[in-house]
Amino acid sequence: VTFSNVVKRGLSNIEIEGLLQYEPGFQGCFMRNETLPKHGSFILNLDDVSGLGTHWVAVFPDRNIYYDSYGLKWPNELDHFGLKEYNSIQHQRMNSNLCGLYCIVVIKLINKGISFYNICYDIFKHSKHNKNDGTFKHLLYEMQK
Repeated sequence: VTFSNVVKRGLSNIEIEGLLQYEPGFQGCFMRNETLPKHGSFILNLDDVSGLGTHWVAVFPDRNIYYDSYGLKWPNELDHFGLKEYNSIQHQRMNSNLCGLYCIVVIKLINKGISFYNICYDIFKHSKHNKNDGTFKHLLYEMQK
């Protein structure tokens, strides 16, 4: 998986699962209307199983955290998780295909002990989304070392 390919077309569930296969607690990728895990972390596509996929978000049921790189609150179908925290700032440009990679970085940073607040409001803080993409590319490069 190269960054330039992801910028052009985004990531599939297979690519995401391959990149997170050794990440502690990661349960996999799911579509919105599938049975979802109750523990660990997972990446959710907001489309249903009959669709091709629309947008990836990260969910941490045990920690009551929902991450959407567009800064939107979770859909009603996730209310049963008792989610409490979400980022209210848009990190990703609307015409960008980086949502899957943003989710991967957030999962990896939380697993490294960085607080959700620091990730959302200190690391990815720019209202100029191209700056967030630059921060993101740097973090991803550092994580792959």
